[in-house]
Amino acid sequence: MKLYGTTTSPFVRRVRVVGLMVGAELVLVNTATEAGQNELRTLTPVWKIPVLDASERVLFDSHVIVDFLVRRYGNRNVRTESGDERWREHNVLNVIDGAQDSAVNLYYLRDLDAAHAYLTKQRDRIESAMNWLDKQVDESVWLSETKKLGLTEIALYAMIDWMKFRRVYDVARHPGLARFLEAHASFEPFRLTPPVA
Repeated sequence: MKLYGTTTSPFVRRVRVVGLMVGAELVLVNTATEAGQNELRTLTPVWKIPVLDASERVLFDSHVIVDFLVRRYGNRNVRTESGDERWREHNVLNVIDGAQDSAVNLYYLRDLDAAHAYLTKQRDRIESAMNWLDKQVDESVWLSETKKLGLTEIALYAMIDWMKFRRVYDVARHPGLARFLEAHASFEPFRLTPPVA
């Protein structure tokens, strides 16, 4: 299967990590190149990454792709929640996505005046989300009582590592999140998928 994206995208990284965890063979097509962009634009009308070409279907968005991989290959090593915990997990993912989207905006708009109202709102949104996420990480650096990597931990790790890589936000201001990053840094799928410019 072909995964369209870049090695720097935290959304692509989520898919790559889950792919490694479930045993899916994913070939990364680099969309930072002209050829990769041209291929991407034939597959998706919004030109956003990640996109998965699974031969029988083309899937857009990291959430959809991850869901597809887990359903096709089984959750194996990926914690998936059910019952009431599932809704909490969705809320955590939405907060991570909101912070990530704002951080991406800050990165791409970094040449604007830092006092611009839009950038201030993005920084404030990140701060609010990170404060909330810091409280969600328990003392043993998990987001679930199951103490197993799930979609929330994967998304959180990819976001924090990307923020550090792009120098968009100082995660060290949040002790729980800093501990989380350090505690999970040796996990092989994270080590195999670092953001590389």
